Amino acid sequence: MTKTSARQTARTVWAQFLDNQAAVGQALAHFETYTAKSFDRRAAYCPMSGEIDALSRIQWPVYLPRTLSSTQMEFREARGHAELTPGRYGIFEPGPDSPIFRLPFTAQDLLVVPALAVNKGRFRLGKGGGYYDRMRAQIQEAVIVVILPDALLELDFPAEDHDLKVSAVITESGVR
Repeated sequence: MTKTSARQTARTVWAQFLDNQAAVGQALAHFETYTAKSFDRRAAYCPMSGEIDALSRIQWPVYLPRTLSSTQMEFREARGHAELTPGRYGIFEPGPDSPIFRLPFTAQDLLVVPALAVNKGRFRLGKGGGYYDRMRAQIQEAVIVVILPDALLELDFPAEDHDLKVSAVITESGVR
């Protein structure tokens, strides 16, 4: 399966999953338990339409992406939803004066990234923008977590050299 066809398959599965509130609730409960562990810093993403809202279950303050260009982003601190404003692409993000996340991430930092699926090698399939993949050298030491429907765990797609490998996958069935 190509990445393009894997993305099409994953979007269909995601739409069905997000309609199943019980499954979404189970996945978010597992996520909340997992992320309650002790981490030096927490970073996540603001969900877009068609993505699970992990931000609603994470401890604040949290570092969130702020888009700088069509290819670059940085992480800035937010202490609550009220501090966020729509940025590039309409995604909510912290303001330019918020404290910046000092890179690189360490093994004591949590990073929750959006994903459409992961393959057997635990490589993430993103939406194709490459923002997280371009930051791979700066983020790869973090505990990298994704939340997925069970059906998208070990989806068959090829990994490429720039793809981000995840540490933990959280589904409605638990943490893997």
